[in-house]
Amino acid sequence: MKELKNFSAENGDITDRDVVEQAVNKYKDKDELELVSELEKAVARAKADGSFDREAIDNFARLVSPYLSDEQREKLDNLIAVIESK
Repeated sequence: MKELKNFSAENGDITDRDVVEQAVNKYKDKDELELVSELEKAVARAKADGSFDREAIDNFARLVSPYLSDEQREKLDNLIAVIESK
């Protein structure tokens, strides 16, 4: 999952805030179904080509979690659980 590899707190080139803003801008006009569908496709591709990185997903979740409401955080947790189960 190449896209998530940039979501690292240790990345010295981009601040955490910049990374989150870039992700928000990329996906802001998509509805929830479109986002979930895009995520499922990306996960399937990454698992098929061997680039799936569970640690990158965990890092992403830790990075964005402070910016989310309780409801959004719960949805993120549920999405991660779905990803793990597939």
